[in-house]
Amino acid sequence: MARISFIASILTGVIVATNFMLAQQPQWIPQGIKSTTLLVERFKYQDPDMAYSNIDEMYEDDKIDFLTEANDHLEEDNQKLEEVFKQYKGKYVTITPVKLDEAYPDFNLYRFVLKRDLFYGRKKVLNPTTSNVEDKSYFAYRYYFYDRVSKKNYPAYYFSGDTWTQLKRVVYWLNRSN
Repeated sequence: MARISFIASILTGVIVATNFMLAQQPQWIPQGIKSTTLLVERFKYQDPDMAYSNIDEMYEDDKIDFLTEANDHLEEDNQKLEEVFKQYKGKYVTITPVKLDEAYPDFNLYRFVLKRDLFYGRKKVLNPTTSNVEDKSYFAYRYYFYDRVSKKNYPAYYFSGDTWTQLKRVVYWLNRSN
């Protein structure tokens, strides 16, 4: 009888732990993503005059500088993207978004696309000179998944740090997902 109680308590612990781990998966990562081959958008040219047009005029120069820098390093950034995604434990393909349906027609095998958009944000930072907390504006990317079957965008993942740290965090969370 004691043996049955012991086994039952172990099984209960495993079930509770499994449910806890499943509950920890972020809402911005689709369930079952590892059962497909993830399509990861490569960095592509973005026209500074066309991208993110609804910002204050005083930040227009910052936007142009951000995009000019990004556009000048596309090949280098795509190589870094490949390096970061080598750490992903699932299947993936880096892609250019043109003619996606022709190149990857099997929506069940290639269901999810990791997309990126330019993001303008503000955060509170401590100015060490004045010891005051101040608003700091920045441009970065936000990442989100697109489900090609349901035609649904998942909530975006925001992180205001370095692009490569951000992508490493995305891969970290993908590796922890189910």
